[in-house]
Amino acid sequence: MSAVHLHTKQFSKFTITGTVTTIVDLGCLTLFMEVAKISLRPSVALGALVGFTVAFFMNKYWSFKNGAKKVFRQYSYFIALYSVSFFIGVGLTVYLTETMNLWYLFSRLVAIMLGGLLNYMWLHHIVFVQSKT
Repeated sequence: MSAVHLHTKQFSKFTITGTVTTIVDLGCLTLFMEVAKISLRPSVALGALVGFTVAFFMNKYWSFKNGAKKVFRQYSYFIALYSVSFFIGVGLTVYLTETMNLWYLFSRLVAIMLGGLLNYMWLHHIVFVQSKT
């Protein structure tokens, strides 16, 4: 399989995974805000953490088809790298919602889309690197 074909296939699956995890993230955020009546900051953080966990397993086993047994190491890298996305995403969501007066779900969606651009490269080149055998 050519490198271009591989990247296209992985990026397509990454995008589908991102869509699923965005729905999970936004669903949890809405549940925490509207049903549980939890304030914005913890609701965004909790929704993002649930989404990140779903993203890890979908990306590992489906998007990148990475069967390596080093799950703990990969999850550690994943969490370290996604922590950057997490803090930028939560900060951007809060900023857009509280300062720019945008609807919290729209703010979160913008933050998720921007983070996704970096996350693909991190996952492909750092977390789920295929061994050269």
